[in-house]
Amino acid sequence: MKAYRLEMGGSGPYNNTFRGMSDEEYDTIDELNMEHSCQDTHKGWQAAFSSLDYVEMTRGDNTYILSAFESNSDLELWFDGFLSSLLDIGFEIQTYEVSDESVFFSKSGLSQIAFDCSYATLLERELV
Repeated sequence: MKAYRLEMGGSGPYNNTFRGMSDEEYDTIDELNMEHSCQDTHKGWQAAFSSLDYVEMTRGDNTYILSAFESNSDLELWFDGFLSSLLDIGFEIQTYEVSDESVFFSKSGLSQIAFDCSYATLLERELV
């Protein structure tokens, strides 16, 4: 299956380790993090899965787990109000081909999925 992910240099926008950004660019990421952390509709993938799925998914190490979406439209909806700004500062929508066995679906009705990137291939950047 395909998974659509917003990232810069392999990291998603909730990872605050980006270096060399201007204050305005950091402000965009901070605003996204603050707004989404206060909304039940934007829980992180760790909160969106049952504890058993989380244990199975991470095997005690979530280093290889990435969050994504089943469709580009789900990604756009998730980042509504922020997507243009994030794309402007260098984030890209990347498409992965993911082994079905490595995909975990949220049990909370959220559109976010998670997958083990060791079972995924980054495709050529697609126009989505």
